[in-house]
Amino acid sequence: MRNREKWTSFMQNVKKNQPDHVRVTMYTIEGDPIIHELIYDGTLFQSTYDATRDKYGSREEITTNTCKGLELTKIERGESVYVLTDCEKQNGFYIPSL
Repeated sequence: MRNREKWTSFMQNVKKNQPDHVRVTMYTIEGDPIIHELIYDGTLFQSTYDATRDKYGSREEITTNTCKGLELTKIERGESVYVLTDCEKQNGFYIPSL
């Protein structure tokens, strides 16, 4: 992960209920970017998922979601990841913990 300090700063602001935003860019095996932007208003998270730059994905795939929480949780292999919780729509956001 690059620019860890941006994620760390975002998480610190979330813990203090201070508005902030962060952009998380992950790359496909082919190197195409998939962008996930989180905007925190001090209470709720607005999540925007943009896969329009993925050559093998849907060119029109931009989805938004509103969620109440962001939690650290363990997945199948015992890895810890951050996931959005209590979302209006099914959630697809996750980021490995640092």
